[in-house]
Amino acid sequence: MILGKPVICISNTSDNTVAYNDGVGVSENVKLGLRRIVSPSAYIRAVDLAGGIPVLTGETSAEEYAEMCDGLILSGGEDLNPAMLGEEKLNDSVKWDDIRDEYEMKLFKAFMAKGKPIFGICRGFQMVNVACGGTLYQDLKIDYFYIHLLLYNLLPSSLSCKNYC
Repeated sequence: MILGKPVICISNTSDNTVAYNDGVGVSENVKLGLRRIVSPSAYIRAVDLAGGIPVLTGETSAEEYAEMCDGLILSGGEDLNPAMLGEEKLNDSVKWDDIRDEYEMKLFKAFMAKGKPIFGICRGFQMVNVACGGTLYQDLKIDYFYIHLLLYNLLPSSLSCKNYC
């Protein structure tokens, strides 16, 4: 807390997702140190409007952020690397950033170890799920047909199936 306000750590995205979408190698931007770390201003404004002090991460010092901050927001963005789930990439729509995946897992573990709150938004919630041993569908648009059939076969008389199947 600073001046009675909670300090909230916000994870960032980068401009380098495309460098890892095939899971091969490191892009020239990363080799040259040109990786840009970015964050939508909506996260910063939301924390500020809620009475907190936003702090953006820099892909280093996960333990120090966990010590310094009162909570963590794992922000939205691209997909998680399917390798985190022990899977291969199923289609070209799946794009990820290995550096971000690795760093956010460190952030998650550091904040969990300190018993501090973690809030996941979209991709961030997926990270929490995977970090806790959960699974994901790589692409709901592609997997939707399978999910649709699964719901219909398992729950043909349920209210949810009547409304959505």
